[in-house]
Amino acid sequence: MNENDIILFTINNQNKFPSHRLSIIKERLKGMTSQESIIATSLDYQDTSMIICLSVLVGYLGIDRMMIGQVLLGVIKLITCGGCFIWTIIDWFIIGNLTKEYNYNMFMSYANNLPNKAITPEP
Repeated sequence: MNENDIILFTINNQNKFPSHRLSIIKERLKGMTSQESIIATSLDYQDTSMIICLSVLVGYLGIDRMMIGQVLLGVIKLITCGGCFIWTIIDWFIIGNLTKEYNYNMFMSYANNLPNKAITPEP
């Protein structure tokens, strides 16, 4: 992937990944072929703003947790009505960072499964 495409990807998706992990993402994109980078850039990353809105509106149903892959926690949140709304209120403040980590883990899962690629250790 060329440098301009990497810059464009990071500018367009900087709100979907943790800021301290963008350098790792850039390095992984540099080592990808054009086909691999097309797949990496078209993965279904969750929009942080949408997940936060879901958490505020219907967070007590656990939908926000289910959308970021934490299905069991989402079901528990549903059964307990958001932990009597206490868990729901806490999630309003942390769900954005959890969503960014979910997106980062999705990217790294794809990048680490590419053939003949050295795995970059996480800091």
